[in-house]
Amino acid sequence: LVRSDIERLLCLKEPVRVVTGFDRPNLFYEVKTPKDKLDALLHFAAAHEAQSGIVYCSTRKTVEQVHAELVHYGFSAARYHAGLSDDERAKAQEDFRFDRVRLIVATNAFGMGIDKSNVSYVLHYNMPQSPEAYYQEAGRAGRDGEPAQCVLYFSTRDVATARWLIRHRAPNEALTAEQAISTGAKLFYDGHLPEGYPSPTLTTYRFTCALGEPEIRVVDASGSECELTKESDYTYSYQFQYADETMKPQFEANVLECAKDICLYTTNNQTQARVLKRMETGSKAAEAIKNIDAKWLTKADKKSFENERTENYAMFGESIFCCDVHFDYNTVSRGVENSYPTSYRLYFKLVDGAWLIYDFENL
Repeated sequence: LVRSDIERLLCLKEPVRVVTGFDRPNLFYEVKTPKDKLDALLHFAAAHEAQSGIVYCSTRKTVEQVHAELVHYGFSAARYHAGLSDDERAKAQEDFRFDRVRLIVATNAFGMGIDKSNVSYVLHYNMPQSPEAYYQEAGRAGRDGEPAQCVLYFSTRDVATARWLIRHRAPNEALTAEQAISTGAKLFYDGHLPEGYPSPTLTTYRFTCALGEPEIRVVDASGSECELTKESDYTYSYQFQYADETMKPQFEANVLECAKDICLYTTNNQTQARVLKRMETGSKAAEAIKNIDAKWLTKADKKSFENERTENYAMFGESIFCCDVHFDYNTVSRGVENSYPTSYRLYFKLVDGAWLIYDFENL
């Protein structure tokens, strides 16, 4: 199929076809499961210090970490990933190509068009996303026909990272911050908490991760890191920039007023126009409010809100945040007292300087 596409696109007429096998007898393939990948890499690099090699990592963050450690221990190393400037990438590529550095640590952004013959090893620090990707990247070793090593460091965590990268193709270099934020918010608020997660209350735990990286740390209020189930790490991807109690004073008053207006509208004690002022025009929230049939409580002689509280504040960037609000809505209608425990999850967006609801749901 690929050969046919090449002939068609280049308009070749009956070309000579030379087809060789996939076997590269000079390449030695090995899979290792070291307890400490970094320590294993440092020992491997020391044993092959006089040779040229490529170390592939699945994320930019890992590239930076591994490269920093290699340089710290005195190895001649460059780094390459799509987050670097054009000049930085060009310099790293040329330094490696002309043997000014012995090894390069890179994501899969590196390698296309590189025909360096004396690469003696390709080491995958993380598992690639497919056998095809692995074969292509490992195949950059031993092009001079000399014996070369292709080593893969495997861990179960790599499976989670690969799944996430596959699910979010375009490897998220192309995703805008808004898309990243929306994806992360949807994953979390659909209830995808890892098994064994200590608490669903975001105000208790601060989430820290770099936007775009399929990794996350959970740190409690004391600064201690919480363990996540490894198979579930990919669930988190790149959602939370921060989620903290300190956000509550900034948003709490507006959140409560918005929630009260929604509640009052659903009990036919508030006008639709007032509620829609809280909503982003044309949003899911605005459409939902227009479709609510608020007839179930036609008259309340007295109404009040008690036990008001907000929680689970999560900031998904500078222009989007989400939180939960809980209160007891009490009425006295025709002499009968009624209490309606009410909970909403509200999603806010900054629109023309105002925080407006763009989606909400009952809890």
